[in-house]
Amino acid sequence: MQVVDDYHGTPVADPYRWLEDLESPEVRRWAAAQTALAERQLQDDLRGRLVTRMRKLSEPWDQLARLAENSPTRVGGLEFQLATSPDGDRRLLTVHSVGAGGEPRVLVDPKWFGGAKSITRFQVSPDALHVAYALAEGGSEQANL
Repeated sequence: MQVVDDYHGTPVADPYRWLEDLESPEVRRWAAAQTALAERQLQDDLRGRLVTRMRKLSEPWDQLARLAENSPTRVGGLEFQLATSPDGDRRLLTVHSVGAGGEPRVLVDPKWFGGAKSITRFQVSPDALHVAYALAEGGSEQANL
């Protein structure tokens, strides 16, 4: 069945809505067929060659991420940075005044939100009045802003 949603007067077809029912026998058959197709395509060491190539291509990005993670962001007279919590189990967003000395203060601690959350990234507004940050749950790479 074709599903068409209406967004403010604009019809938008969603031909894949049926895939959202993960318990449906039809979806399970489709997923099994896709898995079988992928397995046939990835046999004969193609999988290993692809993984090796993907790792090689991701190296520069991994290095940049490590640098960015440890580099402070300066906006005006303030410096923002991700730091490891004293107990080592999460990353905190800290801020301190450049040139004023003193220890950075914690601006955001993921434990304030409950559960095993971690700050994955942040962005400071040009006037340093606002900070957007992303939290990930339990080591997930999926973050919520």
